[in-house]
Amino acid sequence: MEFIWPLISDMVQTEPEKRPTIDEVVSRSERLFGSLSSWTLRSRLVEKDETVFERTVFGIAHAFRTARYLLRRLPAVPTP
Repeated sequence: MEFIWPLISDMVQTEPEKRPTIDEVVSRSERLFGSLSSWTLRSRLVEKDETVFERTVFGIAHAFRTARYLLRRLPAVPTP
């Protein structure tokens, strides 16, 4: 998730006039997500304190869920 931190840090500025507009946020997020592969966008976020058992179970569930999305030809990032 490191790729999105610069955008997030800009969005949470304490002074509102330093924050990007919604149009800038949309544009920057489209560029960010567009630069990533479909596999990266579909990868599972793993909790730091997951046990090996949890990581295995959640990983298997994620693999099946991702396979269903691929078979249905759903995009990695939904578009309106």
